[in-house]
Amino acid sequence: MFMKQTGVVVICLALFALPDIAQAYIGPGAGITFIGALIGVVLAILSAIGFILFWPIRRLLRRMKAKGNVEAEVMEAEDAPPIEEDPAREGAPVDN
Repeated sequence: MFMKQTGVVVICLALFALPDIAQAYIGPGAGITFIGALIGVVLAILSAIGFILFWPIRRLLRRMKAKGNVEAEVMEAEDAPPIEEDPAREGAPVDN
């Protein structure tokens, strides 16, 4: 008798575990909202990865730009005529 009841319970559980056709409807509003949210999450992840990967390149570009500016200032300073001091101004008080 116990085996018969156990067999019935196992069969009932197996039937409940079988997938069934979903009796649901997702309207266009919910679908568009889901797609928009999915696109937002994907773009956020891609932009985070992009910023992390671009950070060393950006730092390198800034260093190269700063080095280029220093070299340009040195070249301008070498081409500029020397600054002559006014002997009359030596030791004179500074006008504010």
